[in-house]
Amino acid sequence: MPNESEYTPRARIAHLIRTLIEYPNRFTKRDLAERHGVIKDTITGDFQAIESAGFCLKPDGKFRYAFVLDKPHRQLKDLLHFSAEDQALLYQVIDNLPNQTERHQKLKAKLGSLYDFGRLGHAYFPPQHVFSHAAKYPTISLSPDI
Repeated sequence: MPNESEYTPRARIAHLIRTLIEYPNRFTKRDLAERHGVIKDTITGDFQAIESAGFCLKPDGKFRYAFVLDKPHRQLKDLLHFSAEDQALLYQVIDNLPNQTERHQKLKAKLGSLYDFGRLGHAYFPPQHVFSHAAKYPTISLSPDI
């Protein structure tokens, strides 16, 4: 398996994206450059490529980077997300429909599974990736308080 400095630019950018998703606000540009065996300016160029693809990266107060939702995505999220109150109201509406059928129950089950992310896990990072990543980078803590 190649070390990080042997990645092609495309592979390095993909690895940067994955790292920033898994560990938001954990690494500075300098940290990322050291991990990939490149200079900080290379990471800056990679960030520009990531941003030109439509992603929004922002540093925290200590210049550690993470993805953030830009304004149009926040508005879309507000439109798509049901609050707990919205979900309860929809259950009530379904329950009050005349002639209850199996379809009504399936609709309620669908509604209940919309935000049941605990069951799904992170489909984009299967569990075996987390463990292999931790073995590769033993200095990275996988504690939830990161």
